[in-house]
This record gives sequence, structure tokens and C-alpha cells, in this order.
Amino acid sequence: MAISGVEPEKNRGPYVLRAARTESFYLLTSNRDRCRRLLSLKEITEDEIIDTLVGLHLVLEIGINAFHRELTSIQIKKAVDHLIILDNLDRISFIDKTILFIYNSNFNFEGKIKEATDYHSIIGHMKKFSDIRNKLLHGSTVMTIYASDDKPEKKSPTRNLLTLKTLHEQIESFKTIMAGMRFYAACYGHHLNGDNFLDDGFIPATLPTILAPKGLANVKDITLQYASGASQKFLLGKPDEETKL
Repeated sequence: MAISGVEPEKNRGPYVLRAARTESFYLLTSNRDRCRRLLSLKEITEDEIIDTLVGLHLVLEIGINAFHRELTSIQIKKAVDHLIILDNLDRISFIDKTILFIYNSNFNFEGKIKEATDYHSIIGHMKKFSDIRNKLLHGSTVMTIYASDDKPEKKSPTRNLLTLKTLHEQIESFKTIMAGMRFYAACYGHHLNGDNFLDDGFIPATLPTILAPKGLANVKDITLQYASGASQKFLLGKPDEETKL
């Protein structure tokens, strides 16, 4: 059979396809596209910030895990099932794999010691970058409590993170991590697809500058205080419905 994109060496005679490998990167490419679209907006909502932060983390983690799988694949010399090796590798967190890569690899840092030292910071960036994702995906509440007129509203710690400042900080951290990984991949010396897995070119040069107002949306309950001193609590709507007051 002919293989698209593959040019066998000339004068070697007929060939037979002995092995091939396919791998899906749908989550990587689809989340890059989603983040590109959302970050191209001038005005962004809180919900869109959530989608962007989660999407960025998926791009980061999937890309770095794919890089480490490729790195391991070119080093395998044992007669062990390739998929078993990669399954064992996938059970290690992307942060732990990166720490081992940085500390245990034989890099060529000739003339680049300062850059190598500076990029050591990507370990800390990864740990901090994952914190927000963990809060969102593990179900931490995104809540605001509106009290009476003489008291300020109170926001949960996770909702306090859903700001333009946090979004821009996360993007800069993402770009630093990816740049550091590309640097270490280049200094490692193997012909890796690091530029593909570790790409940050999908992030627009101009980022959202306006946070769209949220208002009293998705209200869960309200409490009315009567002149007599009595109070009454009302449960409103469903979690996925917007309630307007």
C-alpha cells in the first residue's frame, strides 16, 4: 500500500508496511482553538474566563505529557510492550515528569547557563498554574453573597480569582512554561516535536481588556427582611438557570 507523505528510499525495492502508530490530539487542538477564540475577544465574561483557564491547563498538560511520551519513546531499548511503558509513564504527573527531565537529563547548556538557571523557575510556575484549574474542576464554589446595603458583597476565594489580572498572569505563566520546555528540549539535542507539543503561538498578541459585568445572575436564594423583624428565605431557579431580580 502507498503511504501518504512517506517517500521510501530509492533503489531499495518494494516495501511492506510493518508497523504504524496513530494518536489523537483532539483535546490539544480543540482547546487551543477555543482559547484563541476567547482570548481574541475585547470584552470577556467570567464564564469565558473559566473556559479559558481550564482550556489553557488542558493545552499545557496534554502538550507536556505528549512531549514526555515522545522523549521516552526514542529512548526505549527494552523488549517490553510499548503501550505498557507509555501507560506507566502516563501515571506520573506532568510536573513530576518535568522535574525528572530537568534534573536527570544530559543537556548541552554551552553558553546558556543563565537561561537554564532562569528557566528552572518553570517548575514553580507549573505548580501555581495548576492551583486554579484544580479549584475549578474539583468543584470549589464560585459564589458571591450580597448582604444589605450597608455591607459589602462577599466573594468566595475561587470567584476572587476570576479576574482579568489573574487571566493575564496565567497567560504569562503559560508562555514562560512553554518557552522553558522548548529551551530544555533544544538543549537535550534530540529531534523532538517540541515545537508542536509546546506551542504557544495560538495566544493572540492583544488580550481581553474588559470584564463584562456579571450582575445578579444564577441567584441561588434570597432573604427578605420585613419591617416587623420577620424574615423569609426564597430558593430560586436551578443551578443552570439565570435568575433575574
